[in-house]
Amino acid sequence: MADNRGGGGTTIGTRAIAQSAPDGYTLGMVDSSFTINPGLLRERLPYDTLKDFAPVSLVATAPFVLVTYPSVPASDLAAFITRAKAAPGTLAYGSAGVGSGPHLAGELLAQQAGISVQHIPYKGGGTVITDLLGGQFQFAFATVPTLAEHIKAGRLRALAVTPRQRVPQLPDVPTFTEAGLPGVDTMPLFGLIAPAGVPAAIVEQLSAALRQSVRQGEMHARLQAMGFEPVGSTPAEFGQRIGEEVAKWTAVIRKGNIQAE
Repeated sequence: MADNRGGGGTTIGTRAIAQSAPDGYTLGMVDSSFTINPGLLRERLPYDTLKDFAPVSLVATAPFVLVTYPSVPASDLAAFITRAKAAPGTLAYGSAGVGSGPHLAGELLAQQAGISVQHIPYKGGGTVITDLLGGQFQFAFATVPTLAEHIKAGRLRALAVTPRQRVPQLPDVPTFTEAGLPGVDTMPLFGLIAPAGVPAAIVEQLSAALRQSVRQGEMHARLQAMGFEPVGSTPAEFGQRIGEEVAKWTAVIRKGNIQAE
């Protein structure tokens, strides 16, 4: 049975997992907000991300792509950065809100490239792409499946993708590493967690079953068809990834002086 508990920037549902009985029957699916919220909400976070949960498996990641509106005079990432440095603060990007994955991807780009850009936060992501296509702002980060058709149709220009390898949907678009900015290494993640205290044997049993289904067969194919990169990690691997992501985003948030709304 699925129990969707939205609100609080995912903290309501995540807190319910932390407070559940550690018997292996209550699990939670989390996204990048799980690793962003510790730096964004700080003492207001109603649980300890690194102590109150047992990582089960990183299920999949989703590649981000940096796109610009066609009128922006930049054919590649280097030209985009040159343009931004020549006119600080004039290039703007939209996102689903303060602390969202696309917002912090833009902030990470600005910090790594040494540029100043404007962030336009929306109340949710529904109209962000519509306004980008309408030229209301100049660039954005979004998942590859969201933008692939617009890129292929020439409505948007793709400058770089965030994975280590190029993505099949956009084979001609370089990675940020290839484009000369390897520090922009943001990848939305989706993983399974349990409350802390679940016996290690149960966690491993759950993880092994998930790894088998994610790494091959129908689930693997469906994830790829939707534009995800299937992973299927061990509990230890996922725990390490959570710690790395929390540290990275906390540093980005602090350096950018980003405050939760």
